[in-house]
Amino acid sequence: MLGIRGSNHERPGANAQQLARIIAAAVMAGELSLLSALAAAHLIKAHMAHNRSAPATPASSRGGEGGLLVKAKEGGEARARGEGGVGG
Repeated sequence: MLGIRGSNHERPGANAQQLARIIAAAVMAGELSLLSALAAAHLIKAHMAHNRSAPATPASSRGGEGGLLVKAKEGGEARARGEGGVGG
C-alpha cells in the first residue's frame, strides 16, 4: 500500500527511512491537530459536553488528597509513632 514493503536491494535502509518519515508525519499531524483544538478551546468544550470534567475518583474531589497511597503512608506514620497497626 505504501510501497515500502520488504527490503530495498538498491539502497539498503531506504524503506526503513521512508517508514520513519511516514510515522513522523502522522505524529506531527496529530500534534498539530491537538494544539489547534487546544488553541480554539474545542478540546475543552468536547470534554465538558461529554462530561469528562467530573472527578474520576472520590480522592480527586478532595483536591488530590487521599487515596490508597496517602492512606498507606499515613498508616505507616501512625505505626512508626506506635499508634494502630496489627496487634497494636
